[in-house]
Amino acid sequence: ESLLQRLLLSVPLLLILLLVSYCCWQLSAFINNICRGNSFNLTNFQKLNKIGYAMIISYAGLLLFDTAINSKSNIKVFLESSLKDFWTPFEYNFKIDAKLDIVWLVAGVLFIILATAFKSGHKLQQEQDLTV
Repeated sequence: ESLLQRLLLSVPLLLILLLVSYCCWQLSAFINNICRGNSFNLTNFQKLNKIGYAMIISYAGLLLFDTAINSKSNIKVFLESSLKDFWTPFEYNFKIDAKLDIVWLVAGVLFIILATAFKSGHKLQQEQDLTV
């Protein structure tokens, strides 16, 4: 394998590593806000929303990358023989699989739903602050 092929095959792992790092960073800031007593503010909504969209966009990017790589990396192996009228009884097909998991997509949607709940909580808290 050439260096370029190795780099291309390591791109999905690097994207997942960056995604996990980004999500952990956003979650730590989110938890830090909650520990300070700022549960329902707009920054928490934005952080959860960013995590959700990052997961969905990463999933779509990995899906596109996997499709592009696998469309060019199918390997077919045919067996040939020097015998007259010999036909190959089988054929091997190898496919490199990036093991995409739909959990990233579902988790992204759940984070966006949770962000929407925090935004509604922020509106309710503002209304309650005005009535007191």
